[in-house]
Amino acid sequence: MKTVFNIVLGLCALALVYICYASIMGPINFEKAKKQRDAAVIARLIDIRKAQLEYRGLHNQQYTASFDTLIDFVKNQKLPFIFKQGELDDKQLEDGLTEKKAINIINKAKKTGNYAEVKKWGLENFKRDTMWVAVLDTIFPKGFNADSMRYVPFGNGAQFEMAIKNDTAKSGAPFCLLEVKTPYEVYLNGLDKQEIANLKDVQTKLGKYSGLDSVCDLMDEIIIVDTGSTDDTKAVAAKYTDRIYDFTWNNDFSAARNFSFSLANMDYIYAPDADEILDEENRKRFLLLKEALLPEIEIVQMKYRTVSEFNTVLNARTEYRPKLFKRVREFEWIDPIHETIRLTPVVFDSDIEILHMPQSMHHKRDFSIFVDAFNREGTFSSKLRSMYAKELLKTGDEKDFAEALPIFRLIYDSGTDTDAQKEAACVLAHAYRIAGDINRFFQMTLRDMLSTPCAEICLELGAYFEEAEDYEEASLWYYNAAHETSSILDVHTGGDLPLQGLIRCYEIMLAALPEDDPFAALTANQYEEALADAREALANWDVPEEL
Repeated sequence: MKTVFNIVLGLCALALVYICYASIMGPINFEKAKKQRDAAVIARLIDIRKAQLEYRGLHNQQYTASFDTLIDFVKNQKLPFIFKQGELDDKQLEDGLTEKKAINIINKAKKTGNYAEVKKWGLENFKRDTMWVAVLDTIFPKGFNADSMRYVPFGNGAQFEMAIKNDTAKSGAPFCLLEVKTPYEVYLNGLDKQEIANLKDVQTKLGKYSGLDSVCDLMDEIIIVDTGSTDDTKAVAAKYTDRIYDFTWNNDFSAARNFSFSLANMDYIYAPDADEILDEENRKRFLLLKEALLPEIEIVQMKYRTVSEFNTVLNARTEYRPKLFKRVREFEWIDPIHETIRLTPVVFDSDIEILHMPQSMHHKRDFSIFVDAFNREGTFSSKLRSMYAKELLKTGDEKDFAEALPIFRLIYDSGTDTDAQKEAACVLAHAYRIAGDINRFFQMTLRDMLSTPCAEICLELGAYFEEAEDYEEASLWYYNAAHETSSILDVHTGGDLPLQGLIRCYEIMLAALPEDDPFAALTANQYEEALADAREALANWDVPEEL
């Protein structure tokens, strides 16, 4: 009987060990599988976005809500490709000649037969010819299956939901919005049902405690400052407070926030943005902080976590930000002799986590504020300069970089701050590359390479050589960006962006190898190995949790 009891006890012990192991490894394995599937879904969404952007460019800035239409476009339509011969030199540019003006002069000469102005400007060897290339051969690697775009990876044949919405900006300009989505349970099917349910529960709670709803009952007073809304903002705000004030918008968020602070009466001021949320757990932490906050603490920092794709200037999922401020600061004398006033605030780092959930990108608005601020002051603080550079590199288009170019050129030429010069070089290199100013592009990149190279510059060189179809050289610079250098502005430039570039280059070089060349097999093995490494690195890469 004793033997049987010991055996049963042993089996129970083994069962407990297994249960403990499963309880630990279950969430770990789920998170690993989820990360792999997330990467596959994101890659597919990127393919859809590529196709949609090209479609929009040829269809009056309109996306399509139909996968049939989009797939037909990719398979059967062509894109304009500009063949370039000759570049404008420094003197031509200084004299006011632009690419557009040069083309107009040449076209006029062709029509009239009078080439005097062409000779005057030295444009005899300057050519820009448009060729039409199949979409499938232009934006996707060889062998890409266009039909796959509609299907959710790991979704067992399920298709993405795709919709468009036409709207009008406050300026009156029309714009088209595109949404492509799929629920968790579609692409996570077959994984732990409880873990999927937990994910959905988190999203439900986030929706329940959105914006003001998540903090209104935590505050002793609520002050809302309206900077010129034209919708029903005030009516919605009136549900929470009768202390609603108007402030004339002057393109200065600090001025508006200072005005709101001047109206406060309580001991501490909490300053949230409209797209910030406290979930239930962090609401409890906030209440505990409110009860236990020591009076000598003047600023409370809280963890700021971006849970949306619109993380325009963040290089980590979570970072500390000052969010709670003592309204009246109490000055005190310090030092036993040669006494002085303590100027530095007493700061407390709390465990409260604010969820940042922006619904859309607002970088276009921010860019104009940056330009206005520089025009007013003639300079930037180091923080503002870095923020402007980060937002440009992450979301800027050709027009944004054209407007920013003289500002960062001035910063670069001042030569008084090494960090400022490095950041300006990254912006200028990109601006010159997309503008086709190759001489200045290489001047900027080569000068920067003389100092400590950064991932941003290596990425720009990789993009240049990829556009020139020199994929071997491009892969070298993409590798340096991903593995040999560090980013200074945008963490993506040393992570997923160069890895994606490496994958594109290796795929193209593999496809171009001749099948009947005995030496090609050796090269193919090298490319396949490098391609596998890049794909694995991309699957495992993510924005750092904290810096």
